[in-house]
Amino acid sequence: MTVLGGEGEIRSLRPVRLGVVGCGGHTYRNVLPPLRQIPEAVIASFCDHNEEKARLYARAAGSDATWHTDLHEMLSSEDLDGVIVVVGFDDESGEPLYPPVVAEILRRGLPVWMEKPPAADTLGVRQMIDAAREGGTFAQVGFKKVFSPAVDRLKQLTALPDFGRITQYTYTYDVDLPAEIGNLRSPSGRRFLDDFVHVASVLDYVVGSASQIQVVRGPSGAGIVVNQHADGTIGTISLSSAASGLSPVERFEVVGEGANAVLENGAYLRYYPPGDRGPYGTSTSYLPPVGVASPPDHGPRIWEPEFSLGNLHGGSHFVQGYYHQMRHFVDSVRSKRPPQRCDLAAALRVMSFLETLAGGFCEWRDIAGQPQVTYQHVVDAPQSFTCSVCGNAMTLKDGWNYVCRTCGLTRSGQQSADAARV
Repeated sequence: MTVLGGEGEIRSLRPVRLGVVGCGGHTYRNVLPPLRQIPEAVIASFCDHNEEKARLYARAAGSDATWHTDLHEMLSSEDLDGVIVVVGFDDESGEPLYPPVVAEILRRGLPVWMEKPPAADTLGVRQMIDAAREGGTFAQVGFKKVFSPAVDRLKQLTALPDFGRITQYTYTYDVDLPAEIGNLRSPSGRRFLDDFVHVASVLDYVVGSASQIQVVRGPSGAGIVVNQHADGTIGTISLSSAASGLSPVERFEVVGEGANAVLENGAYLRYYPPGDRGPYGTSTSYLPPVGVASPPDHGPRIWEPEFSLGNLHGGSHFVQGYYHQMRHFVDSVRSKRPPQRCDLAAALRVMSFLETLAGGFCEWRDIAGQPQVTYQHVVDAPQSFTCSVCGNAMTLKDGWNYVCRTCGLTRSGQQSADAARV
């Protein structure tokens, strides 16, 4: 089959034939456009309860795509390699519609990409897991932020030897904490589920699953989620929509052992490698000292999108991860191998985290399926330094510095190699 490539060139290949279930605004704005940059995929059929919309979507696809108003009919009559599902929430219960729809497709042996949130609870995800096992196939969930270039680079940074293990993180996101988490009939409850899966999926990918959580909520709807991990990592999630609508929606900072990284607005990434800002009280320059291990260009690294040239990476579908998640799904379908990210196992962890959030405030709750928090808090040991001038023992001065009470020599206690100073 001849298709158009990413540069508009003619290519000859056998693309995967995809069906699309759900012809709504999100499909039109954010799912179909990035597929134009994936020549290995072609939309073969559309399905929606509204026949006119399904027909118009098929026409807009610019191909010989068919349209249907019944899912069973589409699955039975079309030769498909995979299905994209974007169906939203049930009008009555407020629960995502994905579990029954996706399960039917999976039982037929067809891979599925579905938009988030995948379900209202872990029961819905398990229903899809069972269907995938029965059909011998797989599904991928649209946790787009996990596929964004900035989050992917953040994951790589935290894996650097110099970063050390993750010790702490702070995630700020522009959504209120509902008074009754899990009530999907309320606007705040449904908003929370729809938005918070982004936070939960990014944390699952970058940091891993927490073992224990506590939720605190203020009367305005502002909330704090405190996470404890079995390895001793701690994290907070700050939730509030009371900030200016002109400010970034999110900010994510991850702290290692002497290094940290900050991701703001999903695109602006800063990495602070290990370094020294100079001795307290006597430093004469705000720039880090230059030495063998720290050349003149040693310092923070900053990345941000470039919008001046006509590069694809400047488009929102590439910055936000829409393209990369669809690329991953198409490659998985072509290779007949389950996705490496955002599969149903990841969806189960995300929904388990969300389920644990539901309940009373200001109480610790364990997350099902995760190891217990068993680490012990250890008091830092006293340090001993000898004055290089008098030979006397130096005294702890203020928590950071040590002083010789005889001659007044002081030194930092932060690094044993620090030079003494008068």
